[in-house]
Amino acid sequence: MKTIFILFYITALSWSCSLPEEEIVNIRWGEDTCFLCKMIVSDKRFAGVIVTKDELFIFDDIGELLDFYTSSNLNGKVFVSDYFSEKLVDAEIATFVLSDIPTPMGYGVVAFLDRSKAVDFADNRYRYFNFSELVERWNEVKK
Repeated sequence: MKTIFILFYITALSWSCSLPEEEIVNIRWGEDTCFLCKMIVSDKRFAGVIVTKDELFIFDDIGELLDFYTSSNLNGKVFVSDYFSEKLVDAEIATFVLSDIPTPMGYGVVAFLDRSKAVDFADNRYRYFNFSELVERWNEVKK
């Protein structure tokens, strides 16, 4: 019986230590400020975060995150807010739409976890990209 308890405890401990990074990253909405513009981060649809080994960079607009990310030599994990769920998702699996909807700093970049929702949102009016395409082409496509 003692062995079963120990195995259960070790399993539970390993699960808690392997939480997805997006659950570990926590933006304090209405309190944290954007790394670049210093505005309070409050709109959950457009925020982004870069996590490095030593630092956490929070942005109120995905466009600002992309400006910083493409001009720096950071080696970090990027999370962006999913437009519909307002939860942080791994940028590597998100689809990004360049739109004309108002975002905090006017970049119009919107992220979607579900690619089909991004395509529907784009509706042949806007361009959409995966993260690596967007990073590679950011300077030519940004507003």
